Parts: sequence; structure tokens; C-alpha cells
Amino acid sequence: MKYYFVIVLLVIICGSCNNQSAPKQTADTIAPTPVKDPATIAAENASMLKQYNSLEKVFDNQNWMVIRGKDTSYLYLSRLNNFLILAHNFNMKKGDSANLMIDSIKVAGSNKISWKWNSKNYILESATEFTNTWLADSSKIIFRKNDIGTLGFEITGQEKLMLKKTLPLSTFLVRSFYDYQHGTKLAFDQTDFTKKHKP
Repeated sequence: MKYYFVIVLLVIICGSCNNQSAPKQTADTIAPTPVKDPATIAAENASMLKQYNSLEKVFDNQNWMVIRGKDTSYLYLSRLNNFLILAHNFNMKKGDSANLMIDSIKVAGSNKISWKWNSKNYILESATEFTNTWLADSSKIIFRKNDIGTLGFEITGQEKLMLKKTLPLSTFLVRSFYDYQHGTKLAFDQTDFTKKHKP
């Protein structure tokens, strides 16, 4: 009887040791990881940084008003770091932002800059301090800096729009809510009410 328990214990220990053994790896199962030259990585990063800086020159971390017929919406872009810009799409309802959608402009595979916007994944084709062009399948969108306060926006073969710079986002939202409550139009007034005037 004593030997029976010892045998059962040995079987349990051997069985648990076999289950915990690491899988054997052969040369066929180990995939080599490509190593990039540091100079190549630095050059790619410098190229992408230049493109991000060009995007910021066009969009300028501003809140842009987009008018399509009777519909008005807003596009607010904010750069969070060297390689990330958030694009906030929203419209105003009862003095507050509504239907907010936040998309990102970030580095995708193959060192391409990607903008997931309106359910499409656009890839940056070119960027200068005055224009940027994005591609998604057969669709192409182009932003052009017209002057300090307006951007041209074009979806090739579909529509051309004008984006107008509004007040900084926080000021715009506060004034929009005030306008809703009091029937005013301060959200579109460029006056800086915080500026002290000399007597």
C-alpha cells in the first residue's frame, strides 16, 4: 500500500514536469529581426518631423469653421508631440459642442503619415508650409493655406470648401454657450475682451 502511494506521487510529479517543459525551438521557427542602421532611423525621423512641422504651419493648432451648404461644423487640430496630431470634428448644438469625433494624424506602417478621418484612412502624399495632399484609395483631399485666416479644402472631383479660422477653442466654446443663453453673436467677434486698454 505504501509503495502504491509513492508510485502515484511519482506519476503526478513526472506528469506536471512534462506539461511545464518549454517548447523546443528550431532554426526554422526563429524569424530573424531586421536591424535598422541608426543613421537610417535618424534620417526617417527627420523627414517625418519636417512633414509634421509643415502640417502645423498650415493648420496652426487652430479651430476652423467648415460651412457645407446649411451645415456648419468645426475642425480643431492640436499637435500633442512630434509625431501625433489630434483632429477634433464637431458641430454646435444649444451652445455646446456635439457629435464630437476625434481622429489622429500619426505614423503608420512603412513610415507613412496616416490620418484616419471620416472612417477613411488617408496617407500623406506631400506636405509644404502652404499645402498638404492626402490619398485614400481613389479619393484625394487637399488643404491649401490661402492667407492667415482661411484654408482651401478640396476633395478632388467632389467639392471645394473654404475653412475659416475662429477664436481659440476655449474662448469660442465659452462665447458660444453665452450666445445660446443670451441671443448674442460673440463667438464670431474677434475682439479680445481681456486686453487692457489705456485710458
